[in-house]
Amino acid sequence: MTPEIDPKGTVLLVEDNPDDVALTLRAFKKNHFMNPVVVAKDGANNRLVVAQDSQHPRLMAPALTTAPFHWIHRPSPLPSLLHARIRHRQALQACRAEPLADGRLHLAFAEPQRAAVAGQYVVLYDDDECLGGGEIETTRHLPEASA
Repeated sequence: MTPEIDPKGTVLLVEDNPDDVALTLRAFKKNHFMNPVVVAKDGANNRLVVAQDSQHPRLMAPALTTAPFHWIHRPSPLPSLLHARIRHRQALQACRAEPLADGRLHLAFAEPQRAAVAGQYVVLYDDDECLGGGEIETTRHLPEASA
């Protein structure tokens, strides 16, 4: 297995079986790639996309879209500034919410969120009042700087 390192030296693509953790870790060690962080999994091409930078742009999501959102209380109209939480103990994160016609919700954060992925849940708040929650369907990541 021969890893490919991008021109910036930050991303490594490992081909073979991304689900074989021992094989993947041996490839990292052999290529002096310490403390790898998986930033994407490309199942179609059987690859892991890995970086050494825990703040890599592909980990940072300034926006996300939920599956149909489950409202506990929906203010009308929605306040221009709300807060959201993706992880249980995470501090509330400032965001703007845009309801979509099909019941989904688009959230744009004031600061990009680290490691928000499809399948996690996001909970929306107005001050300390919980408005509801929804499963994250898609995230938009920061663009990578060109080499």
